[in-house]
Amino acid sequence: MGAKSEWLDGRMIANLALYYILVDDFQVTRRVGLTSFTVLNAQAVTSRGLDLDVVARPLEGLDLIAGLGYIDARFDRFRVARTSERFDGNDIQLVPPYTFSVAMQYRHRHGGFARVEYQATASSRTTRVDRRPTSC
Repeated sequence: MGAKSEWLDGRMIANLALYYILVDDFQVTRRVGLTSFTVLNAQAVTSRGLDLDVVARPLEGLDLIAGLGYIDARFDRFRVARTSERFDGNDIQLVPPYTFSVAMQYRHRHGGFARVEYQATASSRTTRVDRRPTSC
């Protein structure tokens, strides 16, 4: 679900997206030793969040851009059959909860272009699927 809006004769644009995603049979990679990996199956995953983007055009050719993202992605049901480990409620590996960006760009009417951008991403909550098993 989302909204796109435009104000001030197109000089200000704002876009908002909200999402709620349910996934069954989500594949997860787990490290085994130093150089090997195995693929596991999380039975159910939920991901919810929002994305907000704003663009302002104060002068012809100049864009000021900002973006913000939030995501909460968790394993709803994740049981490893051969070991009886459970990871229900854990965060999904390598999914940062927040992202942020700001940029300024200029396009000259004869084709010149310049852009400066800064992006930040919160650290992933975990890089290992086995960080915090729940009790059986």
